[in-house]
Amino acid sequence: MVASFKFFIAIVLSCLIISKGQQRQDCALNQVQIFQAASGRVIQGKTERIVFLINLCECALLGVELNCQGFQSIEELDRSVFLGPTRDGRCLYVNKNLIRQNIARFTYAFDPQYNFSVKSLLRPNGTCIS
Repeated sequence: MVASFKFFIAIVLSCLIISKGQQRQDCALNQVQIFQAASGRVIQGKTERIVFLINLCECALLGVELNCQGFQSIEELDRSVFLGPTRDGRCLYVNKNLIRQNIARFTYAFDPQYNFSVKSLLRPNGTCIS
């Protein structure tokens, strides 16, 4: 009886560990939050805005693909981390340090504020790095 109970507990614990591992690899689009704020600067009559990307996933991300159809900026964007927009309205924010609960940011200047949304997440080889 004791051996059966120990075996049952071992199976339950194994399932929990496997389940936790699978959850860590999955990352929903809404687990990257986007917030914007005016920086206080005005560039050529347009408000400069700071976009904050917050990774709430358990895993590190290499980048975030954003929907940005019609996005414009008077200010030059940092092309080492922000690519786009493409003809089909996609932008890519690349940051190798977008670890869990890390905040990444970029700036742009335009009025009105552009409402970015997350299109997809880029993970390192589909694995989870905490």
